[in-house]
Order: sequence, then structure tokens, then C-alpha cells
Amino acid sequence: MRFLTLMAIGLLPFATHALTITGFSGQYDAPNGQGSATQFDLPSLESEAIEILVEGRGEGYVLTTPDGQWEWENPSAWVKGLKSAQWSNVDVVLGDSSQRAGIGSLQGVHEDKSVNVRSLSASCSGAADLIESCLNGQGSIRLGAVNYVSALRQDTYRDVLQALARALEVPARASELSVQNLKLDVGNNKFKGEVSIKASISATVKFEGLISYSAQDKKISVRLDKAKALFLDVRGKIFDELEKVQSESLEVRRPWIYITLD
Repeated sequence: MRFLTLMAIGLLPFATHALTITGFSGQYDAPNGQGSATQFDLPSLESEAIEILVEGRGEGYVLTTPDGQWEWENPSAWVKGLKSAQWSNVDVVLGDSSQRAGIGSLQGVHEDKSVNVRSLSASCSGAADLIESCLNGQGSIRLGAVNYVSALRQDTYRDVLQALARALEVPARASELSVQNLKLDVGNNKFKGEVSIKASISATVKFEGLISYSAQDKKISVRLDKAKALFLDVRGKIFDELEKVQSESLEVRRPWIYITLD
């Protein structure tokens, strides 16, 4: 369950220094793209849009405005190698004591996988970067829907999604699965939330437990204490299915789940 939340977090842009982006919309066709924003880094003194050029550079991207450049050197794993993308209403506000990020909508296509996101937001407090503040501090994450399709032989995101569907007895092909209405609240290394998995039918699971993140190891430790669908305890089934799809980045040692980020 928590891996789906981390996937959602991973779709949000990250930076380790102060940055403000609001109303960012645009498109990308490797290696270039363009867009516009109402605010980029510094508050706009005029109401007209700020034009932004997007250029792929190595595994990252360079965003250029009339006032200068911002280099995104190490983006989230799913962002690397994009062939095309289209997004709207991306907001990123990273300060000294709080961070906020959101995506209105996003479609991204790789050589062998694609993602479609609607209404993703994270609001967290802390002095670290976004993911560390959300998981070690106080945070709230919301997701309207995400569809993720992959043709790779091994793909942890897809495999975890299918494992959760099996645990909740939602029959579907990978291309039919959708994560919807994710709600997650984190505080004092405790988390609580719910998420729905939808295909031909849908099922909602509520969950809670403990979580911590090691920035040095880029490793997330999750203790899943409760997981219920309606009145049924599905915690054991979730562990059973996740154990089948363990990988270098996902390790299950009940009641703990360990996730190593790229």
C-alpha cells in the first residue's frame, strides 16, 4: 500500500533549495519542450505568462526563462527518459520550513511505459526536501487517480499495483488497473490513509502504521500495522502478494516493508 503512496510522491517534482513554481503548463517531446507559468522562482510582477523552454540534458532537464535557468539534475526515476509529456497546473513551493507541490494533470510516455495522473498534491512541513519532510515530518498527500502501464519484464510499480489488486481480489489486466482517491496523512512517523483500486470492479482499503525515511541510504522503512477492506483484514494477503514481487528495491520482512529509491 505504502509503495503506491511513494509512487504518487515520486511523481511530484523535488528540489533541495527554495523554489516557487505556480500555474505551470506545457508539453515535452524529447529532447525539447515548452510551457508557461504565472510564477517561476520569483513572484511575477506582471500578469502576463512567463514563457519557459524545457530541454533534456543527461538524465535531467534544464528549464529556461527570460530571467535565467534552473537545472533539474536528478529527477524522479519515472521522469528520466521521457519521450513525450503533457502537463497542466503544476505548483511547487519549497521553503525553509514547509513544502507544497501539486499536479493538476499529467501524461508521460516512455519507450516502454506510460503514466496518467490527475489531481496529485502534497503539503508537508520540515526543513528537508519534500520527500523527507513528508515522511519524517508532518504531511498530507492526496491523489485523484493514476494509471500506470508498463511493457517491461520487471517493473516494481506495476508489480506492486497488481499484487495489491490480487490481495483485494480485483480481477483485471495491468492496463485496466487504476489507483484512485488516495488519502494519506503522516505525523510523528505514523501514517494513516485509504486508497481505491479500480478495474471492472473497485475495492477500497484503509491502512495505518509507522514510517521513516533515511536520506543517506534513500531507503524507506514501513511497518504496516492495519489494512482493512470493508470489515475484512487484508493485511496478511497484502504481505503474501508483495512477497511474490520482491526485488532489489522492494524487500518484505513482516511486519516491515523496505523500499529503496532510485
